[in-house]
Amino acid sequence: MRITSFPEQSRAWRSSRAGVGRAFRSTVAAVALLMAAAGQPVIAEEAGTVPTCTGCDGPPPAAVHPAKPPAPGKPPKPAPAGPTTSYDGSWSGVSVGSCIITWRWTVQVRNGIVSGSSATGRVSAAGIMSGHMTVFRTTYEFVGKISGSHITGTWRTPDKCTGTWTANKS
Repeated sequence: MRITSFPEQSRAWRSSRAGVGRAFRSTVAAVALLMAAAGQPVIAEEAGTVPTCTGCDGPPPAAVHPAKPPAPGKPPKPAPAGPTTSYDGSWSGVSVGSCIITWRWTVQVRNGIVSGSSATGRVSAAGIMSGHMTVFRTTYEFVGKISGSHITGTWRTPDKCTGTWTANKS
C-alpha cells in the first residue's frame, strides 16, 4: 500500500474532478451536434421558463399568467346568503311514533339554520329541512319537505325507533 501526501491527494482529486467536467461538457456538445445534424433545432432553456417543444409544428405554448385581481374600488360580489328566506320564521310541530309520547315543539329558521327546542339543522334551497333534536336524552334525526307553510317528515333514533312529524309556519 502506498501512502501519498495531502498535496498529492489534492492534485489527484482536482484532476479527476476536472476530467468529469470535461466529459460532461463533451457529452452535451455531442448531443447538440447530433440534434443539429438530424435537423432538429437545439434550444437551451433555463429553469422556471415556459417549456419548449423541440420539433413541434406551431407556435410555442403561451405562458400561464395569474388571474387579474379585481379593480380597486370595486368590492367582489358577495356569495348568495343561502336558501331563500321564505323558510325563515317560527315553525310549530308535533312528532308521533309507537315508541314515544306525542311531542309538541317549536323551532326557529333563520337564513336556513334551524334552532330551538334542543334542535339543530338546516333548510336546503329546495326546502328540505334536516337535523337533530334531543328529547329526554335521546337524539332524533329528522328530515322533512317544506311545501308552502307546511312541512311533513320522518324521524328516527339510533336504536331504530321511527315516526313522523308535521309542522306549520306560525
